[in-house]
Amino acid sequence: VINSPFVLNQLHCNGVLEGIRICRNGFPNRISFQEFCQRYDILCPNIILKGFMDSKTVSQEMIKQLKLDEGKYRIGLTKIFFRADVLSFLEEKRDLKLANIITQLQALSRAVLTRKYYQRRIQKWNLVCVMQQNPNIIKVEDSLPQKQEEMRRMKAEIESCVSREQESKQQLQIVQQEKDIVNDRLANVIEALKESDE
Repeated sequence: VINSPFVLNQLHCNGVLEGIRICRNGFPNRISFQEFCQRYDILCPNIILKGFMDSKTVSQEMIKQLKLDEGKYRIGLTKIFFRADVLSFLEEKRDLKLANIITQLQALSRAVLTRKYYQRRIQKWNLVCVMQQNPNIIKVEDSLPQKQEEMRRMKAEIESCVSREQESKQQLQIVQQEKDIVNDRLANVIEALKESDE
C-alpha cells in the first residue's frame, strides 16, 4: 500500500517536484542549429539553398515557417532551446511527412503493377480475338462493334495508366532525392555525434 502524503513529502524533500516545476517553466530541450536543420528540414522544403546561409539563419527561417509560438522557444548562440513537448510535436509532424512520402512510394508501385496487369489483359484479349476469328467468323462479325468499343475503352485506360505512371516516376525521383538528402544528413549527424562523443 502506497502512503501518498509520505511519497509526496519524500519527492518534495528530494527536490524532484521543484525540478519538475523548473523544467516546465524553463526550456529543458535543446538542439544545435545544424542538427535542427538536418532533422526537420523535411518540414520546410522551400527554404532558400542551405549552402548559402549559416545554420542559425536557416533555423530561424524554419521556425518562422513552422509558425511556432515565440514563447515556446529561445534562440541561443549555438543552440535552440524549446519548452517541454515542443520537440515531440515537431517529431510527430516529421513522422507524418515521412509517412506521406512512403504512401507516395506505395502509390507508385501500385501504378506499375496496375500497368502490368492491364498489359497482360490486352495480350489475353488479343489472343482471344485471334482464336475466335477463324472458327467463328460470323459471331466475331456480330460482336465486332462491341469488342472494338471495349478495345477503345481498354486503350483509354492504358493511356491513363501510362500518364499516371509517368507522374509517379517523377514523384519517385523527387522522393528519392529527398531520401538521399535525408540519408546524407543522417550520416552527417551520426558523424557529428561520434566526434562530439570523442
